Amino acid sequence: MSNLGLRDIPLEKIEDEALGLNSYAESLSEFIKRCDTPLTVALQGDWGSGKTSMMNLIRLKFDEDPKILTIWFNTWQYSQFDFGDDLPLMLMGNFINALGDEDKESLSKSLWSFGRKTIKVAAMAAGVKGDAVDELLSSNVYIDPGSQIKSLKDKFTHMVSKKLQKENKDRIVVFIDDLDRLIPIKAVELLEVFKLFLDIPGCVYVLACDYKVVSQGLKAKFGVGSGELKGKSFFDKIIQLPFNMPIGRYDATKYIEKLLQKVEFHYEPKDLDKYEKIISSSIGFNPRSIKRLFNSMLLQKLVAQKEKIFESEDDRLKTSQKERVLFGIICLQMAYEPVYNYLLKREVEINQELFDNLKDIDKLKNDIKFSFIKQELNDTDDTALNRLSDFMQNLFDTLQLDDDDTLDEKELDNFQRLLNFSKITSTVSSETEDKYSLKERKLNRELGERLVKLINSKYELKRKERFFTHQWNKMEDICIYREFTINEEKFELQYLFQKNYMKIGIHPESWEDIQEWFNDNIAKEFPNQKKYDGKTEPSVELQREDFIKNLTRDAKEIKFEKLIFNNLDKILNKLQSN
Repeated sequence: MSNLGLRDIPLEKIEDEALGLNSYAESLSEFIKRCDTPLTVALQGDWGSGKTSMMNLIRLKFDEDPKILTIWFNTWQYSQFDFGDDLPLMLMGNFINALGDEDKESLSKSLWSFGRKTIKVAAMAAGVKGDAVDELLSSNVYIDPGSQIKSLKDKFTHMVSKKLQKENKDRIVVFIDDLDRLIPIKAVELLEVFKLFLDIPGCVYVLACDYKVVSQGLKAKFGVGSGELKGKSFFDKIIQLPFNMPIGRYDATKYIEKLLQKVEFHYEPKDLDKYEKIISSSIGFNPRSIKRLFNSMLLQKLVAQKEKIFESEDDRLKTSQKERVLFGIICLQMAYEPVYNYLLKREVEINQELFDNLKDIDKLKNDIKFSFIKQELNDTDDTALNRLSDFMQNLFDTLQLDDDDTLDEKELDNFQRLLNFSKITSTVSSETEDKYSLKERKLNRELGERLVKLINSKYELKRKERFFTHQWNKMEDICIYREFTINEEKFELQYLFQKNYMKIGIHPESWEDIQEWFNDNIAKEFPNQKKYDGKTEPSVELQREDFIKNLTRDAKEIKFEKLIFNNLDKILNKLQSN
């Protein structure tokens, strides 16, 4: 039986490479072989972007080169423990042990006997402050920073030169992995000591780091970011060749197809483009995130097979199509959880119109029904909303069974069924759902649907004039609303039914543009109106009635219906006359 799941481990064999990194690894390897030393290369990229895999590819290309000695140091092994000032010493100790010189014991003793003190001296020389340095400065021990640093660096230089001559090597390539898993300030301290003591002829260093982590460390230590002069200068002194991981140039199709085969998905070759687009517009093309996505999908697939979820009497619904749709839903779950929960909890009917709205960037930005999405995605500049709009178009295409640019009943039913099934890998706990009454939520939704149908029928409203109902995420409240346009400005008329009160409200995009019309036509009908200047939009509460204690459910519904129809005739007449 073959093993299931995708391990989050770096590339270990050249033949397993599927991202398209080989040409980059070969070029970097050639550069490292021929460059002047000492020199430091920084592989920069987010966590999971493939930095360690790239380092492994480069190291593997050196394995058969008799002129190159490689050393590997993984800071992740030490970052889980609080070694404090000892981490730089461990890096240098690892370096000494790897060289295996007969002088290593004496150098190790020298390192650990006065190493901590030397590190503190190095901190003083770099202008760094801290408790350890303050303690040293307050002591009566005289320390010559220059001689201490030079003495230790000379010992390392001699050891490297001796090793290269003895084994007829041209250079030593030192790989330092997972530097960005350290606390940012510790990563910077390690780089400081690294530059002071190990920047010696015959050595090339290849660092895997997230530039943002180093920037945070510079900010914490120097009070400046990497974009400012002092921090930028610091980084440039250490790194002679920055290399950004080429995520945008990865061979996405080849990599996705390889993973689909690994987890034994049923897929049509023509659908690879759909897989690529839906990944790109959701979690992005980060290899670690993609493996997590495929593992979630694999678990879903195993349960679906046991539950016979993929069985269908409809000949159009092939297993490959159902797996493709479920894959799109998992992308939605991982990247846009507020929208996933919104659809899952059935705030509105899932239909063609809903998908059209979620694909429309203007609707996402301006429609009050979707304001919670921007807030929960913490979107300050509409970047997330633009990505969501693209994703919803790609999800729409993924749901298609006939490629006819519409969603028919069977396609929507297939989506709804798989959406409900997908909850097994959702991060939303049952506790979240228990904070409100599901029964009251359902009753309120039924009330809204009944009254909307009654309003639209009574006034014989055309499609574009109809009222709709809306229920917010994780709430019982129901809202009946319709959008109007006055003086080319839009606003919504809303009737809100809540547990303890009901009210009528108006929500304009710009209050100034409708104020004169409002004062002339509506204001006198609601003498107790209240205006509010909200953070996202202004609003006017026209009328509010609190429910008396112990009022029955039926009585509340009757009062809400009267509230609507007692004034709707007047309001519609005023609006239609404009």
